[in-house]
Amino acid sequence: MCHDRDSEPPVDAGDGVAVAHESLVLEAADGTRLRAFAASPKHPAEAGVVVLPDVRGLHRFYETLCLRLADRGHAAVAIDCFGRTAGTGERDDDFPCRHHVERTTLDGIERDIAAGGAYLRSAERALQEAGVEHEVVTYPGAPHSFFDRKYEEFAGASQDEWRRVLAFLERLDGQPG
Repeated sequence: MCHDRDSEPPVDAGDGVAVAHESLVLEAADGTRLRAFAASPKHPAEAGVVVLPDVRGLHRFYETLCLRLADRGHAAVAIDCFGRTAGTGERDDDFPCRHHVERTTLDGIERDIAAGGAYLRSAERALQEAGVEHEVVTYPGAPHSFFDRKYEEFAGASQDEWRRVLAFLERLDGQPG
């Protein structure tokens, strides 16, 4: 189950604080160009998030998620993991994602994530460099892409996930930079 074009993160917009956002093209260390969407809070953030989209690549859901994170004071960049196989153009609903998923490599994804991280680090440091504790949380029974307003049966897990992400980012804001 992946997000539909009309899906939205199950969190409301922030308090109307102006955030900067832009569509951009990042370059990985090996020269590969990939599409991305970045959002920054009104005030400088100590923490940032690289958002990895589902198998269809970068689309509105992930752009909105970046905006919601920036609304809460955290920088975010969503990267398109198919820049290596599909270029930097936008994609419609007919995008043959399965073909591109099969051509995606771990090395390529790692390089693309690093490009997103480098973009964010231009203003802040990586988790490991900051020595920040972090955790992985799973929600038993929740399917892939459950973080969506449409799936009311996972509203509790979605709210818990959102609360944990914000608490994690708040802890990062208090770390030495």
